[in-house]
Amino acid sequence: FGGTGLPPTPQEVQAFVDDAAPGAYQRMADRLLASPHYGVRWARHWLDTAGYAESDGMALNDPKRAHAWRYRDYIIEAFNKNKPINEFIIEQLAGDELIEGVVDVEDARHLELLTATGFLRMAPDGTGSGANTAAAQNQVMAETLKIVSTSLMGMTVGCAQCHDHRYDPILQSDYYKLRAVFEPALDPANWRMPQSRQISLFTEADRKQCADIEVEAKKLDAKRQAKVDFFIERTLEWKLRKAPEELREPLRVAYKTPAGKRTDEHKALLDNHPSVRQISPGSLYLYDREFNDEIAKLNAERKKLADKKDAEALKKIDEQIKYFRDSLTKKVLDAMAKKAADVRAAKPEEPFIRALTEQPGKVPVTHLFFRGDPGQPKAAVKPADLSVVALNKNPIPENDARRPSTGRRLALAKRLTDGTHPLTGRVLVNRFWLHHFGRGLVDTPGDFGKLGEKPSHPELLDWLASDFMKNGWRLKRLHRLIMTSQAYR
Repeated sequence: FGGTGLPPTPQEVQAFVDDAAPGAYQRMADRLLASPHYGVRWARHWLDTAGYAESDGMALNDPKRAHAWRYRDYIIEAFNKNKPINEFIIEQLAGDELIEGVVDVEDARHLELLTATGFLRMAPDGTGSGANTAAAQNQVMAETLKIVSTSLMGMTVGCAQCHDHRYDPILQSDYYKLRAVFEPALDPANWRMPQSRQISLFTEADRKQCADIEVEAKKLDAKRQAKVDFFIERTLEWKLRKAPEELREPLRVAYKTPAGKRTDEHKALLDNHPSVRQISPGSLYLYDREFNDEIAKLNAERKKLADKKDAEALKKIDEQIKYFRDSLTKKVLDAMAKKAADVRAAKPEEPFIRALTEQPGKVPVTHLFFRGDPGQPKAAVKPADLSVVALNKNPIPENDARRPSTGRRLALAKRLTDGTHPLTGRVLVNRFWLHHFGRGLVDTPGDFGKLGEKPSHPELLDWLASDFMKNGWRLKRLHRLIMTSQAYR
């Protein structure tokens, strides 16, 4: 049916067949549009358009985007709540610029606006896992502009990165003027890798809780370290027993002297006694086997002594067995390490949002690149919409003094959704039409340019776009209009 993507149940089919009252079809459409599955169905289409991915791409290890799902859920909720599409676009392009003052991670609206900017974080980005070069950074910028231009303007602007567009009226300078809108946030001059752009959602209470837990865990770490020191001392004494008596004290001194302060004599002595030199926290477990072998031997001797009923000898051998059993490190140290790990596991997991924000006070100058080469910057350019669709509207500001950010993305977003932009409304309704009918009125939804398909019904496309914008950019209304039309039915 187009509403949820799910087939109707037999009961739903029968209920529709049995509904003889007028408006049954319209009621079915409303029921499906009210379903939570509707948001999932239509979010999928937008996420495809935005290039949604849960990994960064570009590198062979393809690191996961652990928090990308927040943007996905934002889209689903936006469709289910019938958020006006003009607001939907503004939030994704400039949600951070709508926040007044300092970000409050306990303010649900702030979190929603930051999450929305995940739209501008969907481009493949290998700078955090591969080569963080000027070329790699430039590629992220280019892919971001591609997503924005194809999804909202139906324009393929990439060709103009190196030269004036060969087919569409897009100058190379236009490309870089559009780039200047986004560069304060992506900012190659002060590049932030993907993990550095995340915004923590930890509150002060969360941080205090984690700090308190860490204090307790460090107490356990200290106890374990004391036990490690005890085991090292015990192991050292065990190994020294096997050395000639006259070398025991020199070996003890050489071992306990910090490595950086050992004399040549110390080093030579330890080199000649590797069983002492190699004692370390990491090697303690290796001696457990030796101690277990000793315990086995002593147990065998004890069995013989038990038959003789020699109480004094049995007492001595029991003391020896206890000595070696107390020297077994693995079980004791592992248990202590697990206890500290269990305490730390009680810390609340730190959540993050993948957002795009500007760094206050850092506004880069955007340059046109000779043949698209970031290593050959030429003339500086100012931010602007593509001149072919600008319609002599108010220019995009270089720096909006009313905001902590430049306000460039917000100005572009408002320009795209002011109801007079010649592309945005048409591009959007064409995409929605496509997902209902299987073909768009323009069958190249991301390219309304010279190489794209011409509209099959240009007057219908114009009317739908105009009607959509005049009636509040409400998508569910457009669905009803299309699905109840004679053409669709």
